[in-house]
Amino acid sequence: MGFLNLFLNLAIVSLWLGWRGFGAMPVRRPAGTLGSNLRPIDVRKPRRWLQLVGVVGLIVGRALVYSELGSELNWVALWPTGAVTIAFRSDVFARMLLFSAISAVSAILIGYSWLLLFSRLCPLRKDPDPVSRVLRTELSPLSSWPFGLGLIVPAALTGALWFVFAPLIARFAFGPPIRSAYQLFEQAMVVGLGILPSLRFPLLLIVFLRGLSEFVYFGIHPFWTFVEQSGARLCRPFLWLRLGRLDLSSWAAFLAIWFLGRVVGFGFNDISHGLSSWGHGGADLKAPEPMAVRWLGIGIVPWLFERVSQ
Repeated sequence: MGFLNLFLNLAIVSLWLGWRGFGAMPVRRPAGTLGSNLRPIDVRKPRRWLQLVGVVGLIVGRALVYSELGSELNWVALWPTGAVTIAFRSDVFARMLLFSAISAVSAILIGYSWLLLFSRLCPLRKDPDPVSRVLRTELSPLSSWPFGLGLIVPAALTGALWFVFAPLIARFAFGPPIRSAYQLFEQAMVVGLGILPSLRFPLLLIVFLRGLSEFVYFGIHPFWTFVEQSGARLCRPFLWLRLGRLDLSSWAAFLAIWFLGRVVGFGFNDISHGLSSWGHGGADLKAPEPMAVRWLGIGIVPWLFERVSQ
């Protein structure tokens, strides 16, 4: 059921981007080129409202399926925010409808954050690669903000999603209690930061493909041009690891991104447990974990959420 929910989230994101016309906007060609002098051909606009109907239908339809099959399969629906994971019982349609809507909106916001990240990976230039050109055209003006500050928008919207639905989550799901509006605001800010751990997936994919392209030639294609340029920017701090024809910068960047993603979002429970046991002399393994290594065991963002929820 978890894989089914992931697949349906991907379908919802795809339908949403299609409804928003992603990829249909004409891309401005560089001045002085043949492409800039050609007029686009008038084509018949597709009926995008059908894709919006598909989004709503998937949200409602899967909630009905989850409520019917979830209890039979003893399945608990999980919404991982990056800061805390919320569990929903699957035996009531209202709970599953709430979960389906929140999961869909969260997936759309994460999708936009990934696209914004992709649009900023390549260096700014007058004639970027085709992939970056399309992304920057579609996501303008957020893609033109310096240092990737456009990611603030999906993070803020994710926090707003928590701020609006947290009271319902506390009532109908296994969520943390809310004691005051100020605490709810603090939780929303930390949940917004929960987008950061999810960025490790596109970053790891880019550096992995760049490292793979060092050994396998995939030909000339706009996608591989984007991978090479964006991957080179990510691997810039590790260029000193180039040993002749052997380039280890991609794999060093892969390990660094993986490590930072774990520290920010998930932590290293084994390391923190070992430090905690060593701090207590190894005598009492059930002793309370020191706060100094608590963030290392569960991740910085979950640790912050735990602190503001106390």
